[in-house]
Amino acid sequence: MYGTDSRSVILSICVVVYNHKRYIEECMESILNQQMNFPYEIIVGNDCSTDGTEEVLAKYEDRAKIINRQNNLGLCANLYDLFMQAKGKYMINISGDDYLCDMNILQKMVDFLEENQEYQSVSAWLRFLNVQEGTTREDCAGKQPMEYTLSDYLRTGNGLVVYGVMRNSFYQDRESNTYLKKGARNNEEIKWYFYTLSKGRKYILPESVYVYRYIVSDNGSNYNSTHSYLEVFQDYYTDLLLMRELFGDKYNFKPLILKKSNEYCIRLSDSFVNIVKFLKIMKFHDIVALFWYKCYLKFHRRQDPPQWNNPDYYIKG
Repeated sequence: MYGTDSRSVILSICVVVYNHKRYIEECMESILNQQMNFPYEIIVGNDCSTDGTEEVLAKYEDRAKIINRQNNLGLCANLYDLFMQAKGKYMINISGDDYLCDMNILQKMVDFLEENQEYQSVSAWLRFLNVQEGTTREDCAGKQPMEYTLSDYLRTGNGLVVYGVMRNSFYQDRESNTYLKKGARNNEEIKWYFYTLSKGRKYILPESVYVYRYIVSDNGSNYNSTHSYLEVFQDYYTDLLLMRELFGDKYNFKPLILKKSNEYCIRLSDSFVNIVKFLKIMKFHDIVALFWYKCYLKFHRRQDPPQWNNPDYYIKG
């Protein structure tokens, strides 16, 4: 039901694309093959790809709104603009190098939100495809349906699943969500997990929604190929500081900052040079807090402080 009156669109499917020539056709076909009984729109933001992606996308111009950027916006600004244009009652974002693996998953998620007004969004698990190793991991195996909240995210530092289908109040919320374009240019995770969960609870279905391609290549243009662990941490930390500056009077970001900092400190600990660079990225008081957190973990069998298990710990005032 693509191409219907924009006032009747139920789901906006926003696809962010950059140098995805090898993968974008599989992504688009997996969307178009979805079994949906409602009107939808597909909006594609091609962020100045240089590999011929634009030519592949041309074949979908009759079934999707293709936006070929004149200037490279970066992932965050590209996605933000697509959401600003979304007309649907609900919206979802998909990366152009991933693809949907369940042909009924969008129908299932929209149906869930229609029937459960208390949830802001609904998601599911991933199939993790390691391109280098040629292996696939099914993250949903053995999982049960569950609820996920902002407190859960601030406690664990783990986004857990993809953003999924969410209620669309994005344009109406534009005066308060511009921070999503700021901070790290090509890593949206910290900001978007916070934003979507700050709008309300997420329900997680015990099944897979799409295949996530993990690609690391010497000549690759994707984020994992062009960014080292140190650079990934710098992006994360930049956004954590942004979140703390904007919302630190409402939410306690300390566990999230410590979790992410400790994770990347461990990953970088095989190199003295990287540890020095890592510490130079961080604010002094966060370095001190990380030191005491490591001491606490050492003397408490790697268990976090018990107050971190209290959801009220993350809400100030």
